[in-house]
Amino acid sequence: MFSSDTTEPGCVDFASASVGATLDVDTLALRRRTALRGRDLPGRCRGTVLARWGELCRRNFGDAALAKIRAGLEAWVPGLPECPTDDAWFPIGVQVELTDAVIDECLAGDPRPLEEMLRDDVRANIGRASALFLRSIGPGPVLARARQLHAHLYDVGQASAVVRDGTAVLVSAGTPLFAHPTWQLLQLFAHRGFLALTGRELRYFHASVPASDSFRVEIAWA
Repeated sequence: MFSSDTTEPGCVDFASASVGATLDVDTLALRRRTALRGRDLPGRCRGTVLARWGELCRRNFGDAALAKIRAGLEAWVPGLPECPTDDAWFPIGVQVELTDAVIDECLAGDPRPLEEMLRDDVRANIGRASALFLRSIGPGPVLARARQLHAHLYDVGQASAVVRDGTAVLVSAGTPLFAHPTWQLLQLFAHRGFLALTGRELRYFHASVPASDSFRVEIAWA
Protein backbone atom coordinates (compact mmCIF):
# COMPACT_ATOMS: atom_id res chain seq x y z
CA MET A 1 0.00 0.00 0.00
CA PHE A 2 1.33 3.46 -0.85
CA SER A 3 1.41 5.50 2.33
CA SER A 4 2.17 9.16 2.82
CA ASP A 5 5.82 8.49 3.57
CA THR A 6 6.32 6.83 0.17
CA THR A 7 4.31 9.33 -1.83
CA GLU A 8 6.26 11.96 -3.73
CA PRO A 9 5.28 15.63 -3.38
CA GLY A 10 2.41 16.44 -5.70
CA CYS A 11 1.27 12.81 -5.98
CA VAL A 12 -1.91 11.42 -4.45
CA ASP A 13 -2.26 8.17 -2.53
CA PHE A 14 -4.18 6.63 -5.44
CA ALA A 15 -4.38 3.22 -3.76
CA SER A 16 -6.38 4.48 -0.78
CA ALA A 17 -8.39 6.97 -2.82
CA SER A 18 -9.76 4.34 -5.19
CA VAL A 19 -10.76 1.59 -2.75
CA GLY A 20 -14.33 0.51 -3.42
CA ALA A 21 -14.57 2.56 -6.61
CA THR A 22 -15.86 1.32 -9.93
CA LEU A 23 -13.27 1.90 -12.63
CA ASP A 24 -13.49 2.85 -16.29
CA VAL A 25 -11.03 4.20 -18.83
CA ASP A 26 -11.87 7.86 -18.24
CA THR A 27 -11.52 7.54 -14.47
CA LEU A 28 -8.19 5.77 -14.74
CA ALA A 29 -6.92 8.28 -17.29
CA LEU A 30 -7.45 11.04 -14.72
CA ARG A 31 -5.87 9.10 -11.86
CA ARG A 32 -2.87 8.20 -14.00
CA ARG A 33 -1.81 11.86 -14.08
CA THR A 34 -1.15 11.94 -10.34
CA ALA A 35 0.19 8.42 -9.83
CA LEU A 36 3.68 7.54 -8.76
CA ARG A 37 6.28 6.58 -11.32
CA GLY A 38 6.48 2.94 -12.24
CA ARG A 39 10.10 2.74 -11.11
CA ASP A 40 8.93 3.20 -7.51
CA LEU A 41 6.97 -0.07 -7.61
CA PRO A 42 8.56 -3.22 -6.15
CA GLY A 43 8.97 -6.44 -8.08
CA ARG A 44 9.81 -7.78 -11.52
CA CYS A 45 7.91 -8.75 -14.67
CA ARG A 46 8.72 -11.06 -17.54
CA GLY A 47 9.55 -9.84 -21.01
CA THR A 48 6.24 -11.34 -22.13
CA VAL A 49 4.31 -8.33 -20.81
CA LEU A 50 6.58 -5.97 -22.80
CA ALA A 51 6.43 -7.98 -26.01
CA ARG A 52 7.03 -6.05 -29.24
CA TRP A 53 6.78 -2.66 -27.53
CA GLY A 54 9.39 -1.21 -29.88
CA GLU A 55 7.66 -2.54 -32.99
CA LEU A 56 4.32 -1.15 -31.81
CA CYS A 57 5.82 2.31 -31.23
CA ARG A 58 7.65 2.39 -34.54
CA ARG A 59 4.67 1.16 -36.56
CA ASN A 60 2.19 3.59 -35.01
CA PHE A 61 4.32 6.64 -34.25
CA GLY A 62 7.62 6.41 -36.14
CA ASP A 63 11.31 6.13 -35.32
CA ALA A 64 11.57 9.55 -33.66
CA ALA A 65 8.90 8.68 -31.09
CA LEU A 66 10.54 5.35 -30.37
CA ALA A 67 13.90 7.06 -29.82
CA LYS A 68 12.34 9.59 -27.44
CA ILE A 69 10.65 6.92 -25.37
CA ARG A 70 13.82 4.85 -25.22
CA ALA A 71 15.86 7.89 -24.15
CA GLY A 72 13.52 8.49 -21.24
CA LEU A 73 14.15 4.97 -19.92
CA GLU A 74 17.84 4.59 -20.77
CA ALA A 75 19.27 5.75 -17.45
CA TRP A 76 16.98 3.39 -15.54
CA VAL A 77 16.81 0.37 -17.88
CA PRO A 78 19.78 0.72 -20.25
CA GLY A 79 19.58 -1.22 -23.49
CA LEU A 80 15.95 -2.28 -23.10
CA PRO A 81 15.29 -4.62 -26.07
CA GLU A 82 12.57 -3.59 -28.49
CA CYS A 83 11.20 -7.12 -28.30
CA PRO A 84 12.25 -8.66 -24.97
CA THR A 85 12.48 -12.42 -24.72
CA ASP A 86 9.59 -14.06 -22.87
CA ASP A 87 11.70 -15.42 -20.01
CA ALA A 88 13.77 -12.28 -19.27
CA TRP A 89 13.12 -10.33 -16.07
CA PHE A 90 12.73 -6.54 -15.88
CA PRO A 91 11.74 -4.07 -13.16
CA ILE A 92 7.97 -4.29 -12.85
CA GLY A 93 7.59 -0.57 -13.38
CA VAL A 94 8.89 -0.78 -16.93
CA GLN A 95 5.46 -2.00 -18.02
CA VAL A 96 3.90 1.07 -16.40
CA GLU A 97 6.44 3.64 -17.58
CA LEU A 98 6.48 2.39 -21.17
CA THR A 99 2.70 2.67 -21.27
CA ASP A 100 2.74 6.12 -19.71
CA ALA A 101 5.37 7.30 -22.18
CA VAL A 102 3.32 6.14 -25.17
CA ILE A 103 0.18 7.80 -23.82
CA ASP A 104 1.89 11.07 -22.92
CA GLU A 105 4.38 11.43 -25.77
CA CYS A 106 2.39 9.92 -28.63
CA LEU A 107 -1.31 10.12 -27.72
CA ALA A 108 -1.49 13.56 -26.10
CA GLY A 109 -2.44 11.99 -22.76
CA ASP A 110 -5.47 10.10 -24.08
CA PRO A 111 -5.14 6.33 -23.43
CA ARG A 112 -8.22 5.28 -25.40
CA PRO A 113 -6.57 4.84 -28.84
CA LEU A 114 -4.03 2.51 -27.26
CA GLU A 115 -6.66 -0.19 -26.77
CA GLU A 116 -7.19 -0.71 -30.49
CA MET A 117 -3.45 -0.52 -31.19
CA LEU A 118 -2.82 -3.32 -28.72
CA ARG A 119 -5.63 -5.41 -30.21
CA ASP A 120 -4.24 -4.94 -33.70
CA ASP A 121 -0.78 -5.97 -32.51
CA VAL A 122 -2.08 -9.18 -30.94
CA ARG A 123 -4.17 -10.06 -33.99
CA ALA A 124 -1.16 -9.55 -36.26
CA ASN A 125 1.10 -11.79 -34.18
CA ILE A 126 -1.06 -14.50 -32.65
CA GLY A 127 -0.97 -16.90 -35.59
CA ARG A 128 -3.84 -18.65 -37.30
CA ALA A 129 -3.61 -21.89 -35.30
CA SER A 130 -3.64 -20.10 -31.93
CA ALA A 131 -6.52 -17.87 -33.01
CA LEU A 132 -8.60 -20.88 -34.06
CA PHE A 133 -7.74 -22.68 -30.82
CA LEU A 134 -8.91 -19.74 -28.69
CA ARG A 135 -12.17 -19.57 -30.61
CA SER A 136 -12.72 -23.29 -30.14
CA ILE A 137 -12.17 -23.40 -26.36
CA GLY A 138 -13.53 -19.96 -25.47
CA PRO A 139 -12.30 -17.71 -22.66
CA GLY A 140 -13.09 -19.93 -19.67
CA PRO A 141 -10.14 -22.37 -19.67
CA VAL A 142 -7.60 -19.57 -20.15
CA LEU A 143 -9.07 -17.28 -17.49
CA ALA A 144 -9.22 -20.21 -15.07
CA ARG A 145 -5.41 -20.37 -15.21
CA ALA A 146 -4.99 -16.83 -13.84
CA ARG A 147 -2.98 -18.02 -10.82
CA GLN A 148 -0.45 -19.93 -12.91
CA LEU A 149 -0.18 -17.23 -15.56
CA HIS A 150 0.40 -14.52 -12.99
CA ALA A 151 3.11 -16.54 -11.25
CA HIS A 152 4.95 -16.81 -14.55
CA LEU A 153 4.63 -13.12 -15.47
CA TYR A 154 5.31 -11.43 -12.10
CA ASP A 155 7.37 -12.25 -9.01
CA VAL A 156 5.11 -10.33 -6.60
CA GLY A 157 1.42 -10.61 -5.72
CA GLN A 158 -0.98 -13.34 -6.69
CA ALA A 159 -4.06 -13.84 -8.84
CA SER A 160 -7.14 -16.00 -8.52
CA ALA A 161 -10.10 -16.80 -10.72
CA VAL A 162 -13.60 -18.20 -10.26
CA VAL A 163 -14.91 -19.30 -13.64
CA ARG A 164 -18.35 -20.69 -14.35
CA ASP A 165 -20.35 -21.06 -17.54
CA GLY A 166 -20.07 -17.73 -19.28
CA THR A 167 -18.75 -15.77 -16.28
CA ALA A 168 -15.46 -15.09 -14.52
CA VAL A 169 -14.34 -13.16 -11.46
CA LEU A 170 -10.61 -12.37 -11.48
CA VAL A 171 -8.79 -10.90 -8.48
CA SER A 172 -5.18 -9.73 -8.38
CA ALA A 173 -3.87 -8.90 -4.90
CA GLY A 174 -0.82 -8.41 -2.75
CA THR A 175 1.35 -5.74 -4.37
CA PRO A 176 1.13 -1.98 -5.08
CA LEU A 177 1.27 -2.61 -8.84
CA PHE A 178 -2.37 -3.67 -8.78
CA ALA A 179 -3.43 -0.28 -7.43
CA HIS A 180 -1.62 1.63 -10.15
CA PRO A 181 -4.07 3.20 -12.62
CA THR A 182 -1.83 2.61 -15.65
CA TRP A 183 -1.61 -1.12 -14.91
CA GLN A 184 -5.36 -1.18 -14.35
CA LEU A 185 -5.90 0.45 -17.75
CA LEU A 186 -3.82 -2.27 -19.36
CA GLN A 187 -5.94 -4.93 -17.65
CA LEU A 188 -9.16 -3.39 -18.95
CA PHE A 189 -7.74 -3.34 -22.47
CA ALA A 190 -6.32 -6.87 -22.18
CA HIS A 191 -9.48 -8.53 -20.89
CA ARG A 192 -11.73 -6.88 -23.46
CA GLY A 193 -9.28 -7.67 -26.24
CA PHE A 194 -9.00 -11.28 -25.12
CA LEU A 195 -12.79 -11.73 -25.21
CA ALA A 196 -12.81 -10.35 -28.75
CA LEU A 197 -10.10 -12.84 -29.78
CA THR A 198 -12.22 -15.74 -28.57
CA GLY A 199 -15.11 -14.58 -30.74
CA ARG A 200 -17.47 -14.26 -27.77
CA GLU A 201 -19.85 -11.37 -27.17
CA LEU A 202 -18.99 -9.35 -24.07
CA ARG A 203 -22.21 -9.10 -22.03
CA TYR A 204 -20.91 -7.57 -18.80
CA PHE A 205 -17.66 -6.02 -17.62
CA HIS A 206 -17.02 -4.46 -14.23
CA ALA A 207 -13.69 -3.45 -12.71
CA SER A 208 -13.17 -2.31 -9.13
CA VAL A 209 -10.60 -1.96 -6.33
CA PRO A 210 -11.70 -4.03 -3.30
CA ALA A 211 -8.56 -3.12 -1.30
CA SER A 212 -5.56 -0.83 -1.60
CA ASP A 213 -3.34 -3.50 -3.20
CA SER A 214 -5.86 -5.37 -5.33
CA PHE A 215 -7.87 -5.26 -8.53
CA ARG A 216 -11.07 -7.17 -9.34
CA VAL A 217 -12.66 -7.80 -12.72
CA GLU A 218 -16.05 -9.42 -13.34
CA ILE A 219 -16.81 -10.59 -16.88
CA ALA A 220 -19.77 -12.27 -18.55
CA TRP A 221 -19.91 -13.42 -22.15
CA ALA A 222 -22.08 -15.33 -24.58
